[in-house]
Amino acid sequence: RDGVTCIAWVFGGATADFFMESEWHCVGRGLYDIREPQGREVVHPKAPQEQWSRIHTHGAHYMEHTVGTWLEVEHATGYLRAPMQEMRVRADLLQLLMSRPASVWRF
Repeated sequence: RDGVTCIAWVFGGATADFFMESEWHCVGRGLYDIREPQGREVVHPKAPQEQWSRIHTHGAHYMEHTVGTWLEVEHATGYLRAPMQEMRVRADLLQLLMSRPASVWRF
């Protein structure tokens, strides 16, 4: 619909190095740096408006976040928790998980 936005989140191929490095930071209750992809043009959220079209016209990578953390799943309910108390989880991530069958998180 016009005026409605949607963000799709997909981890298509996280490398073992990325997983181990990012998991280590989260166990220590810290954030990890999300590095820019090598060999790709990158557009940041604060980039001038005229650069944004390059995402669609030149295949530039949209670098929405530069730090991240893993989320913890509360197995009894499927709720997502950030490993740091002061952080909040986006509602769209929780709604996406909760829309899946309970067998996704109850195992």
